[in-house]
Amino acid sequence: MTADFASRRVCTVWQNEDEKYYLREETLVMRRDSYGKGYYSLANASADTPWSVLARRKCQRFFVERTNQEAKSDFGWDDIQTTKSLAWEHHLALNILAAWFIAKTTLD
Repeated sequence: MTADFASRRVCTVWQNEDEKYYLREETLVMRRDSYGKGYYSLANASADTPWSVLARRKCQRFFVERTNQEAKSDFGWDDIQTTKSLAWEHHLALNILAAWFIAKTTLD
């Protein structure tokens, strides 16, 4: 994958629980792919984080979101009906194991 990356520190406006507004400094990470389509996201990384690290994390985000999408559709992550944290963690662990097993078997 080849793409152009850029990053800038920006100030964003947030609203807390008391409905008071405040400013927060974040990093805007931008990517333009080889077809000219642009993507952007806000990162809460510290100001001294190198842009190469931000670019790598921006690229990894696609694979994380794709994995979550597959977990929801293929492994039943969206069918969970629990309110207990431990049950949710067990269900999530089984989904991760199932996804890992399928990926490993596919690669082999």
